[in-house]
Amino acid sequence: MWKLGEAAYSPKSVREPKNCLLGVYHSTSWEHNKARVVTSLKGEAIMRVVISSSALSMGVNFPNIRYIINFGPAQNLLDQHQEFGRAGRAGNQSLALILYHGNQLSHCEQTVKDFVRNGCLRVVAYKPFDESIKPGALPHNCCSYCTSICKCSGNKCNAEALPFEVPSKSTPEIKLTRSVTEDKEDLTRALKEIQLKEILCMALLIMDFQTNL
Repeated sequence: MWKLGEAAYSPKSVREPKNCLLGVYHSTSWEHNKARVVTSLKGEAIMRVVISSSALSMGVNFPNIRYIINFGPAQNLLDQHQEFGRAGRAGNQSLALILYHGNQLSHCEQTVKDFVRNGCLRVVAYKPFDESIKPGALPHNCCSYCTSICKCSGNKCNAEALPFEVPSKSTPEIKLTRSVTEDKEDLTRALKEIQLKEILCMALLIMDFQTNL
C-alpha cells in the first residue's frame, strides 16, 4: 500500500483507514479491520479491492461485487462455485478468474481439473449438478472459451474486451534468454567480499592469540 501512496485513498488528501480503497480480510484479522471491510462492501463501497480468504462473505450478502480473482483453484467444484458466487449478486454481469499453475491442480478433484482445462466453462462447471446445461446464448457473454470462438458479427466477435482481457501497453516483453554477465559480476563481488571477511577474521584471531601469550 505504501507504494500507492495517496492513490490508495479517496479523497487522496485524507489518509485515514475509512478512506482507504484497499482492505485485507482473513480469520485472524483484527475485528475493527473486518468490520471496516464488511461495512464498506455492504453499502456504497469506497473500498475497491479486498485481499481475503474464503472467510469473507460467509453468511453476508455483498451486492456490488463484480470481479473475483482466485489465486489457485478450490479443491472441489462446489467450493469453487461458492467462491465465485460472491460476485454478481445484484444481477450485473460479473467476471471470475482463476490464476493457477499445474501443481496446484494435483490436490483438486477431477471435476475441478476438467473445469479449468476443457471447453465451455459454463457447461463443465454446472454439468455435475445439471445434465441439461448448455452454453450461453451469446458466446461472448458465456465464458472465456466461448468468447475466444465467438463470431457474432459473421467472421469475428464485436463484443468489447473485458478489463482483465485487454493487454497492458506497459507489459514488458518476455524474453526466453537473458544475459548472465551481471549475475557473474555480482557473484564474483560476493565471493571476494566473503574471502576478505575470512582474511580479516583470521587476522583478528591471530592478533587476539598473540595478545594472550
